[in-house]
Amino acid sequence: MPATQDPLASPEGVRRLVTAAIAAPSVHNTQPWRFVLSRGALELHADASRRLPVIDPRGRSMTISCGAALLNARLAMLTTGHRPDVRVLAGDAHDSTLLAEIRTGPRVTAPTAERRLYAAIHTRHSNRMPFAARRVPDDAWAALAAAARTEGAELWPVDRHAVPEMLDLVGAAERRLESDPAYGAELDRWTTDRHRLDGVPRYAFGPAASGHGVRARDFAADGTAGEPADFERQPQLAVLMTRGEGPATWLSAGQALQRVLLTATDLGVATNLLTQLLDVWDMDRRAAAPRYGTGRHIQAIVRVGYGPRAPSTPRRPVSDVLETAPPGTRG
Repeated sequence: MPATQDPLASPEGVRRLVTAAIAAPSVHNTQPWRFVLSRGALELHADASRRLPVIDPRGRSMTISCGAALLNARLAMLTTGHRPDVRVLAGDAHDSTLLAEIRTGPRVTAPTAERRLYAAIHTRHSNRMPFAARRVPDDAWAALAAAARTEGAELWPVDRHAVPEMLDLVGAAERRLESDPAYGAELDRWTTDRHRLDGVPRYAFGPAASGHGVRARDFAADGTAGEPADFERQPQLAVLMTRGEGPATWLSAGQALQRVLLTATDLGVATNLLTQLLDVWDMDRRAAAPRYGTGRHIQAIVRVGYGPRAPSTPRRPVSDVLETAPPGTRG
C-alpha cells in the first residue's frame, strides 16, 4: 500500500491497522477487542465476552487493554502519512461496547520517534523473567515519564525505599487471589495447555520467585509454573496514574501505558505489569487509593529493568476480530 493512500480505503490498509492493534498487551492475553469498519471509520469495540468477571468486574482492565490497541492503531495510521482522527466514545449510552472510532485525518509526516514506536509494536513482550541488577538511567526514566504525559497520564518511579512496601502489598494480593476458587477457575480458563490463539501459554508463565521480593503472578495457580528463580534484590517499579476514573479515562490510560511500554522497548528496557493489587481493588469495587498525590488513581504498576529476551504470546487472526458493517449502519 502506498504510504500516502488512505489506510481505511483498502482492505490491505485496514488490515495493517488492525494487525498493529491486536499486537497490544491485554490482561491474561484475553484480547478483549473487536473492530468494525463502518462508513469510513474503524470502530473499536470492547468484547465483553472476554472480560474477566472475577478480577475485572468494572471492565477497567478490559478497557485499558483496548486503549493499548488503540494506541497501536494510531501509530500504524500515522506511519502511512495520515494523522489519525480519533473520537472517544467510551461510556456512550447508545452503545456500551463502542469505545472509539478512528478516521483518516490530514496528511502528515510521521516523526521519527513515532516511527520507532511503531517498529517496537511487534518486539514488545511482557517479560516475567528475573532482571539484572543494572539500574535504569535517569534519561530513560525521563523518556518513560514523557511518554505517559503525551497521553494525559503520569508515570512516577516508586522510591526505592517504598518498593518493599509495594511488593508486600502485591504479595498479599496474590495470596488473596490464590485462595479464591472463583479466581482459580477464571485463571484456568485462560492458561490451558491446549493449542489456542489467546490466553497465556505455559512457556510464557515465567518462573516462581524463590524468596522475598518480586511476587510474579502464579499463572499455573499451583506453584508449578517453572523452577524457582532469584529475582532482582532491588526491583525498579513505577506507577501509572490518571486524575480521573471511568471508561474514557481507562481508555486514555491504556494508550498511555502502551506508549510507555513501547518507549521502554525502543530503549532496550524490559517491562512487565504487577496487576494483582489492582485486581483486588477492582474486586472490591473501589478505586485505587491515591498513594502518590491527591486525586490521582493508580491504573498500572510497572516493573522495569534489563532481562533476557521474552517470548511472544499468540494472537487471534485479523479475520477473527474485524468485521464490516452493512452500508447505512453504524456497526
